[in-house]
Amino acid sequence: MNELRSLRARVNALRRKMVHALAIVKVRRMADDYCRTWFVAKSNHELPPDPHRLIQGLGQAGLRLPSFASANNFLYDCRRRKADPDPERLVNILLPWARRYLHS
Repeated sequence: MNELRSLRARVNALRRKMVHALAIVKVRRMADDYCRTWFVAKSNHELPPDPHRLIQGLGQAGLRLPSFASANNFLYDCRRRKADPDPERLVNILLPWARRYLHS
């Protein structure tokens, strides 16, 4: 019983230690998928996906970020300028604190 409790405590400590890295991986994966959908739509002469789709997906994944509005504005600006969004820039907008992890 004590072994199980000790193991559970170690797993929880590891989760707390890796929370930032896991958030970066999750957001980057979703940003890549969204931008890939954008590029496919553009190549098929369709409208790019609604930015709300990405924001909603992040929320459904359990992420509550104060930068949702900034990401939304960035994506709407890309639509207005007919420019392709950069997934890395999107991650930097959504997770401004992640720059020190991504570029170190």
